[in-house]
Amino acid sequence: MARRWFLGAQVPVVPKPRLAARERRAPMQCGPIDKDGWPEDTEVAMKEAMFCAPPPFEDRPESLAAAAAWAVQAGVAPNVAVAFSTATGVDAAAGDADAFFDLASITKSFCAVACIHAGLPLATPVAEVLPALSQSPVAHTPLLWLLSHRAGLVDHVPLFLPFLEDARATARPRAGLLPRGEARLMVASRLRADRGEPDPVFGFPPIYSDLGYFLAGEMLASYTGMPDAGAAIRATLLEPLGLADALGTAGELRLDERLPRVVPTEFVPWRGGDVHGRVHDENAFVLEGWGGAGHAGLFGTAPALASFGRLLLEAAGDRGPLAHRNFKELLTVRPGGTLRAGFDGKSTEGSSAGLLAGPNTFGHLGFTGTSLWIDPDLGVATVFLTNRVSPTRASTHIRRARPIVHDLLFTRGIAADRGRLHP
Repeated sequence: MARRWFLGAQVPVVPKPRLAARERRAPMQCGPIDKDGWPEDTEVAMKEAMFCAPPPFEDRPESLAAAAAWAVQAGVAPNVAVAFSTATGVDAAAGDADAFFDLASITKSFCAVACIHAGLPLATPVAEVLPALSQSPVAHTPLLWLLSHRAGLVDHVPLFLPFLEDARATARPRAGLLPRGEARLMVASRLRADRGEPDPVFGFPPIYSDLGYFLAGEMLASYTGMPDAGAAIRATLLEPLGLADALGTAGELRLDERLPRVVPTEFVPWRGGDVHGRVHDENAFVLEGWGGAGHAGLFGTAPALASFGRLLLEAAGDRGPLAHRNFKELLTVRPGGTLRAGFDGKSTEGSSAGLLAGPNTFGHLGFTGTSLWIDPDLGVATVFLTNRVSPTRASTHIRRARPIVHDLLFTRGIAADRGRLHP
């Protein structure tokens, strides 16, 4: 097998599929597998451990690249990028590091942070910013309850169903298909039957809800005078931070002109086949087209997302451009689960953040196979981006891969941060 130099060491060259590849892989089995061309070290153990116990990790310069290659070969996804960033400014990325991935629900983290930096008070009731909802059940619901999944809304409503036979969906429109006012009213009325009574501080018992973030994104867009949440996030966060060239919506990033650098997601017949350079989330697609909603719509590269993670690390320590008096409010631990506001916390068992991440770790997952985990105590932000829904969302290998990869990324980040390795 051919070998090449990466980060000062020789590693096997593992052929990667093209960004638009559509090959199907057989499920892997636990136990010995073909090690031909792989060194007898941590990476082999990682490959064998896909459905076994996570292996120990070594501080090796080439392990970052090998981890990305392993995830592809193990059938997690056709395309993979990994990255880390530390509070002291050390960072590294490997795999499809220059490719744009659909970040899916990691968009929620950007939405929450953008709200506080736009100056939108967390106590603002919905109807104060969206007066058309003044007679809706969420009229007096504060923004913070939307951001912390405690507004009493249902988890999901398939707003896209009326468009399954609509020729406009196949034509891949730039604009949304569902009128904004109609969408707001539909979402604002969908309360859970079992929501119970709200706590005056924390709100209703939590349930993870895209609907709350759609409304939060609508509040953000209206408050900032922007056409949609994606545009508001760009103006409030991405442009001031210098990240607008590598993070943004399909329209803002002009992904139609950069398709060779965009990983495809799912094959969806009613949307014309491969979803490539368009948001994967069906509701975000019919709501915003090439724009972005509060719950989904952003794309980005692994290094850019890791840079955002570093800024979140700084903000957790009251430093840097994202430091804000309300940032700690986003990270507040709330009763009834691990959900915070804009982020999730680490669960005590089976967390996708891995074993090394501590109890103060926060981050977010994305349905397309993306994850961002940040440990302010370790001083490391980790990024694992995949298109695990390509060509179908049926694949679940990502569940076992996430903790393995994030453990390796935290290990590498700690080692690099302490000067033992240089990416």
